[in-house]
Amino acid sequence: GKSFILNQMALTEDGIDTDKLVAIDSQTFKKHEKYQTQFNDIVLLARSTQIKCFMIPDISYRLIANSNLYILRASDGFDPYYIYLLLNSD
Repeated sequence: GKSFILNQMALTEDGIDTDKLVAIDSQTFKKHEKYQTQFNDIVLLARSTQIKCFMIPDISYRLIANSNLYILRASDGFDPYYIYLLLNSD
């Protein structure tokens, strides 16, 4: 399948802006595979003055988070949506 680098510019309130994703080849993907996002992962901006987080939707392509993003993955038994809501609350 297609693989892309996920960057801060591609994250929007409505989801992922695919026009802002950077395509990568399969060799680059394999090199950075441990940073692959999964459905319902929570992505946080690593270098921001305020907490901004986004949930990864069910997508048909593979994403590797760049170094400006943190990935939070809920353990079994925890609903990632509640974690997302908590992080976005005031």
